[in-house]
Amino acid sequence: MKRINLNLYPEHCSVDSHCRHFGLFFTANNYIFTDEFNPNFYNEKYNEFCNRSKPLGHFIRFNSNETPRYASAVVDFSKYNLYQKYHDSLPSNVVRDCKISEKNRYIFEEFRYENFIPDIHHIHQSTLKRKSKVNPYYLRSVEEMGGAPKIEMEVNNPKCELHNTRWYGVFRYLKNYKQGNITTNKKLIAYSGVARDGDFSCITFIFGLNEYLKNGIMFYLITNIVKRLVEDKNPPKCLQYWSMDNSEGKGLTSWKKRMLFEPAYLYAGQINRGFSLNG
Repeated sequence: MKRINLNLYPEHCSVDSHCRHFGLFFTANNYIFTDEFNPNFYNEKYNEFCNRSKPLGHFIRFNSNETPRYASAVVDFSKYNLYQKYHDSLPSNVVRDCKISEKNRYIFEEFRYENFIPDIHHIHQSTLKRKSKVNPYYLRSVEEMGGAPKIEMEVNNPKCELHNTRWYGVFRYLKNYKQGNITTNKKLIAYSGVARDGDFSCITFIFGLNEYLKNGIMFYLITNIVKRLVEDKNPPKCLQYWSMDNSEGKGLTSWKKRMLFEPAYLYAGQINRGFSLNG
């Protein structure tokens, strides 16, 4: 099976005291994922993880003689160092569905999570129409998620380019459309969180609004995320989206294959342990 060696840049980042291994922490433990803007980042759990003499290796192993518990589903950027190579390798039905999104003039953009909490809540609720069981975390009320926005918050570039999380979405233009007290002029219809951890990037959250799925919004979302990552001035080695072992259902595994995800074992050097999150 394919093997990918990753440099997670394990030294504690001196640029920002909140710089952490978001992607690694998420894939190893699958705790509820938050970001550097959210103070409730499970500091105790994070410190516990970093202080382990032998961190869990569900998806990434720190010893080259051991096999990760699960093979990751990855888009390997060594194969697609140019976005055009990736695009030209996509199945025709994926390209067709992306063109449907383009024809509908949907907008792909990075966005600030706090500005679109009502839309995110709506997207999560729509999932109930096609899934019999949904994690209660995703069914929290707007208020429990942080509330509708009162002021518009800017999308800030991360303080550290190698350790961060960013939110990407597909939007439909709607004149005078609002979220809480702010006018956005666009409605969020699909979104994903992408964590960056050195050479490693991974999808954390990914959801789409039911009534727009037929318009190819999820294909459009992923292909644009890949484009953004590949064209970064310091791109990661891969984009990971959990596994390829059918644990999430054969339908999702088939969908990943169409998006050119393939199984791979991921390895990295040992991360530092015992550092302070306060700098």
